[in-house]
Amino acid sequence: MKSGKTLWDEMCISYQEGVNKAEAYGVYRATLNGRIDNEQYEHVRQLLEIQAREAHWWKDACLSYFRTFSRMPFKPGVDKPEHDLDYYRGLRFYYVPGI
Repeated sequence: MKSGKTLWDEMCISYQEGVNKAEAYGVYRATLNGRIDNEQYEHVRQLLEIQAREAHWWKDACLSYFRTFSRMPFKPGVDKPEHDLDYYRGLRFYYVPGI
């Protein structure tokens, strides 16, 4: 890679940054409490919580899958997946727009 890092390291960092950004949106959203109407605030809060949760499991699922090929350890600062790959393969989604 141009950065001098391995593909695996770049993937781990990129997915972790996605999780960190999703969580940061929630922190920023909290600063808007009382500055916008409660209904809009609550709606955005719920959506950002969903986004942060999904960013976590998506990172975990993707890195678990690609780790089967790389067999490399996770970089410091990258949260290890909460579950094994079989768990993520077994997830089923219902009532999702577009599915």
